[in-house]
Amino acid sequence: MSSLLSEVTPNITATTTSSTTNGTTNINDGILLYYKYIPLASRYGKRKHHVHNKQQLEIAAFYKENCTLLGLKGRIRVAEDGFNVNIGGSIDSLQQHIQDMKNHTILQGNDIDFKLSVNTEPLNRQALIESKMDQLTILLKREVVT
Repeated sequence: MSSLLSEVTPNITATTTSSTTNGTTNINDGILLYYKYIPLASRYGKRKHHVHNKQQLEIAAFYKENCTLLGLKGRIRVAEDGFNVNIGGSIDSLQQHIQDMKNHTILQGNDIDFKLSVNTEPLNRQALIESKMDQLTILLKREVVT
């Protein structure tokens, strides 16, 4: 985890292997949405007038590693007051991600209301790109909701 922590930047975009065919999602794909308000402490470093804290960076590194390994894509916001996740991929990978969240000591996912739904395909390739569900983006923010 420490090597990933050094690679984390405020805006992370990781390219993962897609489970799509010609830009459309397979029938076994889904979307997972969840959020949690949880204070993340320990000031760490300054970037563009914002001080990111150590736990934000550690959580961003966790998401980068976990989602990349599971082939998940989407948008993740990690803030001082919690996190907001909107990711897609295979149902099996999304279910594994949920289990990994429940087992994570900082994120404490047992009380999260995970919203998992089957998604047969995006409207079209342009909709996939505009929604940014064709890549993994992790943003470090001051607040979960701005």
